[in-house]
Amino acid sequence: AFVAGTPQPPDCHSRRTWTEPLLAVLPERHPLAKRSAVTWPDLAGETFLVRHGGTGPQVHSHIMLRHAERWPAPSILRFDVGRGTLLSLVGQGFGITIVGAATALLPTNGIVFLSFADEPEPVAFSAVWSPSNRSAALRNLLSLANDMGRQVCTNSVLPRIARA
Repeated sequence: AFVAGTPQPPDCHSRRTWTEPLLAVLPERHPLAKRSAVTWPDLAGETFLVRHGGTGPQVHSHIMLRHAERWPAPSILRFDVGRGTLLSLVGQGFGITIVGAATALLPTNGIVFLSFADEPEPVAFSAVWSPSNRSAALRNLLSLANDMGRQVCTNSVLPRIARA
């Protein structure tokens, strides 16, 4: 499995495989949408949309961490939907969300991806697997993930964000 963060689950192996900058996702008609970047204070008072599954719990925790002791608790709505549907909800104006930069590679309509000017570090993603799995397929998958991770923000994702 690939997960956000660098977990050390008991009875499993894990390896950090890549990092991605965080991006804010806003409806294209949002007052901040024409900016080249946003800051967390810019987003104070916004309604955030997160998923119940996938990286939703980590996204929720990150939003709470960034708001802690600075602004009132943010409004965070959770939905039991896939990533594409969540992005569609943002495009329809139900709120905003945050994602890893690779999400900007998905075909989307009605939304913009904006860099954070004040996010201190990229988000790490890790592979987690059973120690009893010694298959060639796993080794190939881990190798592929490492190779792809090196390319995530070099020439494919960040130029698209600048054009969005």
